[in-house]
Amino acid sequence: MLMDAQSNAVPVDDDDGDVMNELPPVPALSTEAVVAAEGTPSGLAPSTEPKRTKPIFIGHGGSTGPLEKLEKILAGFQIPYRVAVAEPNLGRPIPQKVREIMLECGSAILIFTKDQKFTDADDHQIWRPSENVVHELGAASFA
Repeated sequence: MLMDAQSNAVPVDDDDGDVMNELPPVPALSTEAVVAAEGTPSGLAPSTEPKRTKPIFIGHGGSTGPLEKLEKILAGFQIPYRVAVAEPNLGRPIPQKVREIMLECGSAILIFTKDQKFTDADDHQIWRPSENVVHELGAASFA
């Protein structure tokens, strides 16, 4: 079925390809029309304030190169983030400081780099991330 550019009707095909009938066009509704028709929940006016985004917690090991690259990317996109090592201790033990910062954040990016070199019994090198970032991974699952 050919339709001219002025028609808004939508053809409906049955299983054998024949057009059965045409559905009337569906009008587009604006947000204002929906709110006017349905009202707002509990009679409250819709919020005009932008939602405040929680920052991203960034945990890292001893190598600061990847941290600096990530900070540059997040800053470029204006994404808020917090790095525990950059925050003052304020007389708190470091685990408490990290926990409090994590609770203020909505997500986490943990950077695992090979920071500590060990050797096994056969003298093979084994690289591990810093213990603090491993601890932060466990803490993030409870924050």
